[in-house]
Amino acid sequence: MLATTALLLVLGWLTPLAHSYWMKDVAHQGISPFNTDKNYQVFRNVKDFGAKGDGVKDDTDAINLAISHGNRCGGEAHCVGTTVTPAVVYFPPGTYLVTSSIVDYYYTQIIGDPTNMPVIKAAKTFKPNLIGLLDGDQYTSSGALKFGATNVFFRQVRNIVFDITDVPGEACAIHWPSSQATVIDNCVFKLSRQPGTSHTGIFMEEGSGGMLSDLVFYGGEYGVQFGNQQYTTRNLTFYNSKTAIFQIWNWGWTYKSIHAYNCEVGLNMSGPVIGSVVLLDSTFSDTTTGIVTGRNPAGQQKASAGTLVIESTEFKNVATPMLGPVGPIVRKGASATVDVHGFVHGNVYTPTGPSVVQSGDGGYVNLLTTLQSGRGYLEMSKPQYKSVPASLFLSARTFSAKGDGVADDTAALNALFLKASQRFSEGVVAFVDAGYYKVTDTIYIPPNVRIVGEALASVIMGAGAKFSDMHAPYPVIQVGKPGETGIIEWSDMIVSTQGGTAGAVLIEYNLATPWTSSTTLNTPSGMWDVHVRVGGFAGSQLQLAECAKTPQLDGHVDPKCIAAYTSMHITRSATSLYMENCWLWTADHDIEDYDNRQISVFAGRGLLVESRRGRIWLVGTGVEHHALYQYQLVDTQDVWMGQIQTETPYYQPNPPAPLPFVVANAAIHDPDFDADCLHLPALAPHGTDTETGDGTPVPAPPCRMAWGLRVLDSRRVVAFGAGLYSFFNNYNTTCCNEGGRRKCQARILWVGAGTGNGSSDGDDDADGQGGGGGGDVQIYGLDTVGVQRMVTRAGLDVARFEDNAAGFADTLAMFRYSDGGGAGALGGGGACAAGSGNRTVPVEGGGYGPGVMSVAGFGGAGAGAGDVGYVCSGDWQALCGIMSQKKATSSSAAADSVVVVVSIAAPTTSVTIVSTSTTVMTMATPTPSAEEQTGPSEGAAPDASSAGSSAVSGYGGGGVGVSAAGGGTTTTTTTTPPPAVESNAGAASGGASTLLTLLTGTPAWSEIFPSASTAATDGGPGMTQSATASEPAAPVTSDVVSACP
Repeated sequence: MLATTALLLVLGWLTPLAHSYWMKDVAHQGISPFNTDKNYQVFRNVKDFGAKGDGVKDDTDAINLAISHGNRCGGEAHCVGTTVTPAVVYFPPGTYLVTSSIVDYYYTQIIGDPTNMPVIKAAKTFKPNLIGLLDGDQYTSSGALKFGATNVFFRQVRNIVFDITDVPGEACAIHWPSSQATVIDNCVFKLSRQPGTSHTGIFMEEGSGGMLSDLVFYGGEYGVQFGNQQYTTRNLTFYNSKTAIFQIWNWGWTYKSIHAYNCEVGLNMSGPVIGSVVLLDSTFSDTTTGIVTGRNPAGQQKASAGTLVIESTEFKNVATPMLGPVGPIVRKGASATVDVHGFVHGNVYTPTGPSVVQSGDGGYVNLLTTLQSGRGYLEMSKPQYKSVPASLFLSARTFSAKGDGVADDTAALNALFLKASQRFSEGVVAFVDAGYYKVTDTIYIPPNVRIVGEALASVIMGAGAKFSDMHAPYPVIQVGKPGETGIIEWSDMIVSTQGGTAGAVLIEYNLATPWTSSTTLNTPSGMWDVHVRVGGFAGSQLQLAECAKTPQLDGHVDPKCIAAYTSMHITRSATSLYMENCWLWTADHDIEDYDNRQISVFAGRGLLVESRRGRIWLVGTGVEHHALYQYQLVDTQDVWMGQIQTETPYYQPNPPAPLPFVVANAAIHDPDFDADCLHLPALAPHGTDTETGDGTPVPAPPCRMAWGLRVLDSRRVVAFGAGLYSFFNNYNTTCCNEGGRRKCQARILWVGAGTGNGSSDGDDDADGQGGGGGGDVQIYGLDTVGVQRMVTRAGLDVARFEDNAAGFADTLAMFRYSDGGGAGALGGGGACAAGSGNRTVPVEGGGYGPGVMSVAGFGGAGAGAGDVGYVCSGDWQALCGIMSQKKATSSSAAADSVVVVVSIAAPTTSVTIVSTSTTVMTMATPTPSAEEQTGPSEGAAPDASSAGSSAVSGYGGGGVGVSAAGGGTTTTTTTTPPPAVESNAGAASGGASTLLTLLTGTPAWSEIFPSASTAATDGGPGMTQSATASEPAAPVTSDVVSACP
């Protein structure tokens, strides 16, 4: 809406504000104190460099001069990054005609006037000498990007209209390989759909994260082409694009509030290197095909590739809402609108698994209504203060702050924020000019303050004795005091430390923003583009000269390089906070070094959330390289996370976690690595070292490594996208090679109780030894790299990388954990009963229909009429057709068991149960808990007079449970050796259920189970299934769209 309004201003359909935008009029006193040029200019207006903005004069050279002026990092100079040449390049209203590419430089913020958005327009004679109208990272003569895409940090583009409609042939508006702390916000892209043109709005082929928000695209062959490790996109709108979004590749991507109108394809994710996509709160209208996916579990080489989760998405007048490789997955119904809630296409753990699921029954996603605003989850755009005149901006310089990195600015900044709070009702904004503000005591931000920085170069830097004792943590920034209420808006700043500051808590957030049950009436506080940066920059005294890496020294820690205790702590008294595109980074390399050489800087904890009342939104956030953990949520509630991203410190396990923070702080629930790692094996199970082929068992990956995410005793926590990565062991990346069995880290995600850590035996089997405790956690689109055990639930490792390969990353579609505090592996009861060491194989519910949507699982539904539904646990690859990973041979007698539950659409009088397993297993049909209540079975025949409604607790229900639809129930026990055939009779007019336990040597599922056309007819004889294994169909592939010129 913001972008659309701004476009109307450009077109003259709305009247601009009487005063000009504040950014143009405020006094520009920002400095870069560690730049040797003491006259370096941070803010630059393109018109001061000769640009006219009249739509007639060629402004290309003037704009490029405004960007490059001051010996900045970019262009032909050999520079791969620096923090000493930041810049704001400001565009007043106007139309800026360009004839060749604008070259973006490192650490640049390109900002237009949001009250009357400027247009950068490509002339008809435009020659794309690089990629795009704006090239964010040009290719060098060697064929490599100038800035390594995964190290492009700290840049923005906002409030610009990019118009390439007059350019013939192929063209891009923006080329944007990018990573953390970057954003394109509130922009409009005007592209051509004329014959002979092939336009793209944003082309992104590499990078590691970032944010795209409030963007509008008109026309184009592709609205966007996206390839990146992980990304968050919010509020993107497409009109009349041939393909709105083409997903080139990813590990994980979160799409929130995507709106496609009158497009041929809304989202094409059919490529062969797609990890996961999470789509929510979106609309596809008057579009031929909503989503194209290449996922085909029965035929693909990588079990989890192409994972897709959809929540709260409407398809209005869409001929095919979702198209798969063998036909429609979701069809247009009788109504013009298909509303999809809780569709899951991938591997599911609830909490054990994997179940291979394609389901849209709505039961797979639990909405957190306390975090919603209207139809979808709350989202908030960065305030730009369009209506606030420059006279109401209070400069830090006015309060005598120096920002030179030397003077103590503690008193000046405290005075600034106090005055801004006192004048909050007047609309006053505290403006922190670019500079490095050294502080030796806590900066207190009182309730009711608006704060904005400049150029992402307004840095508050804690230094001195008060921050240096790790046994007495001390805040650099304190937002509110415990018990205080009010609201803040804080954007475009960085908080850092200088030198050895082992006790520094960089941001302590205590403020409670009042709220009731209505998010519409109670706006939370907000932080946008507020980053924590520890080390690796000029002036930090934590660079290559001081903190070079030392992999050759065992356990070495330089005390002067211990630089933070905690990056950010949201305390128990805090509530109602929205954070967007905030990156908490402990530097792994020296940004100023021309070779980006690695360093060892030590910080203890990343983001700790202890808010008792919760209501926290973490949108596009990242936390990296902290010794104990990156994210930890303790005894909190109502937390929304969208594509969080973590990296384990590169130096670990030398020294191992928690070093150098050897004293665990029980008051803030530090992990106990001794207990957590006590029972893990010395050798990794499941096979031999396929990297060397010598048959040597693979050494177990280290366990004493920082957690990516810990969720303890917390309720109503949901993550729509989480990328948890471990790339290194002691600065060596061998452990994260794709396809290799060596891994960098044993565990990375802990969910469960806050006490009893490490009390389990570490086995994958659910043996009833979990720690109990309370919690309610949902994670959709979990992607891990270099991790052996992807999820640890109350001490039990329930998801492993072997079962969830998706490419370089390993992926699962959904992990759900709900524990009411009872005893046993699943607390209040679940699929796995306590045992004496024998393996129990739970069935979690799920379904997959051949070519059409099949629903099953939490809703209790079986396969849709005429379809076969199935769920698989254990070594499910063999059953589900992934024979290329583990060949189905008679020599695999030691392989894990498989449990399959089949719903047969047509009623039968008898169904054969085949068992070749020697595993002892008993299944019964206890009364389902309130959480597991199920609806009627769609597996029942259409004329069934009594649809089955009972379910196995924790299993699924109806036609996909163990009970037979139509009222028949059965308890099946296989013994050693088992009988070859057992009979299970259901009511004649109901659909019976079949239970099979098989070993890896059994046939692929497509050969065991009949298709709908061969199912038994009403009253017909039972079926006997027998077949031999065969290779599955070749995996689906798709050509990657080439880069635009």
